[in-house]
Amino acid sequence: MSKSVSSIRRTWSKHRIQAAEEAKASHSSDSHLVVHFDGKLLPAIVGGTEKEECVAVVVTGLTSEKLLAIPKVVQGTGEQMAQAAAETVNSWDLTEDVVGMSFDTTAANTGHWNGTCAFGTENW
Repeated sequence: MSKSVSSIRRTWSKHRIQAAEEAKASHSSDSHLVVHFDGKLLPAIVGGTEKEECVAVVVTGLTSEKLLAIPKVVQGTGEQMAQAAAETVNSWDLTEDVVGMSFDTTAANTGHWNGTCAFGTENW
C-alpha cells in the first residue's frame, strides 16, 4: 500500500513536534547559562535558488550544551534576531537561568542602537 507525499509529510511533522516537546520536557540545565546566537543566510529548503535568514540559538552551561532552535527571520536585523533568540529561550523556559550572551562582532549584533545585544537585554 503506497502513501501520498502529503500523508508522509504530516506523519513526519507530527513526529518532529512530539520529539521537540519530549526534548523540552526532559532537558535539565545548569542554573547559569550563556546564550550563543548567530545569523546565517542559508538556501531555502523550499523555493529553488532563494535564500532565507536563520538564527542558530544555543545555550551552554558548566555541564551542558544544547542547540535550542534555528528559527527563520524575515531580515537579519538586530531587532529580529534578538526577538527570535528571546522567543526561543522563553519557549524552553530558560529565561531566569540566562546570565550572558555570546555572539560575533558584526554590526547587526553589536550596534549600540540597533544591535541584537541592545534589543536582547529588553526582551529578556
